[in-house]
Amino acid sequence: MGDNILVLNHTRMGDLIQTTPLLRGLKEKDPDVRITMLANAKFAGILEFIYGVDELIKFDIQQFCPTSGEEPNVLEIYEYLDRLTADLKSRRFDTIINLSHSKLSAMLAWLIGAGDTRGFLSTPRGERLVHDPWLVYFTSFLAFRKYNRFNIVDLYMRGAGITPRSSGVSLTIDQEALKAVNERQREIGIKRGEIIVGIQAGASRKDRRWPPENFAKVADYLAVNRGAKIVLFGAPSEKELGDEVEAAMENKAINLIGATSLSELVGWIKSVDLLVTNDTGTMHIAAAVGTPIVGIFFTHARCEETGPYCQGAFILQARIDCAPCSHQTVCDHYSCLEYITDKDVIAASETMLDGKDRAPQSADLFARARIYFSRFHNDGGIEYEPAKREPLDRCELFAYLYRPIFNEVIPRWMNPEKINVSHEITDTVAPDLENRFSRPPERELARWIERALEGAAKLLELTSEGNRLTRAISSATMLSGGDDLKDVAARLNRLSEDLRTLSETHDALSPLVTVYMRRVENFEGDDAETLVDQAQMASLWLEKSTRLFVNSIISIYEKININGRKEPETAQAIGDKGK
Repeated sequence: MGDNILVLNHTRMGDLIQTTPLLRGLKEKDPDVRITMLANAKFAGILEFIYGVDELIKFDIQQFCPTSGEEPNVLEIYEYLDRLTADLKSRRFDTIINLSHSKLSAMLAWLIGAGDTRGFLSTPRGERLVHDPWLVYFTSFLAFRKYNRFNIVDLYMRGAGITPRSSGVSLTIDQEALKAVNERQREIGIKRGEIIVGIQAGASRKDRRWPPENFAKVADYLAVNRGAKIVLFGAPSEKELGDEVEAAMENKAINLIGATSLSELVGWIKSVDLLVTNDTGTMHIAAAVGTPIVGIFFTHARCEETGPYCQGAFILQARIDCAPCSHQTVCDHYSCLEYITDKDVIAASETMLDGKDRAPQSADLFARARIYFSRFHNDGGIEYEPAKREPLDRCELFAYLYRPIFNEVIPRWMNPEKINVSHEITDTVAPDLENRFSRPPERELARWIERALEGAAKLLELTSEGNRLTRAISSATMLSGGDDLKDVAARLNRLSEDLRTLSETHDALSPLVTVYMRRVENFEGDDAETLVDQAQMASLWLEKSTRLFVNSIISIYEKININGRKEPETAQAIGDKGK
């Protein structure tokens, strides 16, 4: 008999679709596993089309939120949660995989209980802990988003012990619904072989919506120049937005906003030749049924994190210094919405319809936007490769290096002495950079590397100081000397502040520092010996990870610098590079 697993995912439809590789991987790993999904009732309908869920339990806390402005009935909420947790606890789950970040989901994970809990869970005091190193990374990367290249689908899988295998999200298509869609297309005059282009102008937030008049320009161009039939998709709440797109168009569109069931929407998305879309659940449906995508990303949306998890999508992302903004940001201009032009999206759409994976290289296009093409990385996860060759920038350099670095150091979380600090771990990066980007000026590249090495040298010093302090705490003398122990604790606090400062002044080191600090926040236990053991292991992990970073950036500099200079000066100051 297989394990009994509970998956918690209380977020939106797109997030549920993004769990499909995880669910599939759990079933492939153990065909006898039983998977129960606790999902937001509002979006749980999509689970009808998702393989691997043996039982769905709908989580509906919204039913207790009055729409009339009255206060919710706290007792009713308590009784609902009490019944729910008692029912789930009685099922004796072996594993809980919590993919939600809320305090409520963390508390539920603790109250339900399991021998193995992955992701957020609460302590009896209400503090949140994160179990599993990949999910520690998952809860950390918002602090270094420009350097993160792991899609949340990959992090879902890795956090549950599933290795990504170059396989995208998926949905089961209702064949009867698909037949009904085909019949409806015949009724409204869409002939077999005609190009059908879907438009998804809505999004969950207004600040993630490309202007409707821009969608109208793209739709009109494709209708006139490609003979495309234009279909507007969206939820009933987006009807007004769809009307704006339709009113701005010179050609007639088929407006299906709010007029399809979920099974019909999946069928329609499957039937179109291209979907032009914001970052939405509809985009993830298209990825899951194999429909070509041109996705538009700006504000706090970032394709590396939540882009379509499939081979062969085009993504346009606004090129603006303040992107990606925080999810809590209230912007007074949203100028990034105008950085992606209708001509950019038309060019990407035509390239996609022509079956190509490289965008036009014209200087007139994508002047304030980056265009990417999705494909599977050699580690089995997704990546977004530049579809137009541009100069390498600092963030791309370190982001490309961090992917193989974290692939090496996260699996060795509990045995950091086994981390391979050789630059060979990142030797595949230089060819990718040279194939995808033009070289930056040699002096600029040297400045990036020197600055990063300077930060790494300081980080190694701080790590060494941390090791000295934890060794002092572990000695019997220190444990019995209250005043000395207070002094060491004060020095440890100063060390934490120094690490935070370093991650801000040398932000290329922020991924390592942030993940380490989040790890420290998740130390468990009350006795000094247990905490010291965890601290020493974490310090060794940070030290070895930093040495791998140092060796990797020295190696990359030697491979891609223009004038053949062999080693940055700061490398000598670091001393032994751990080879």
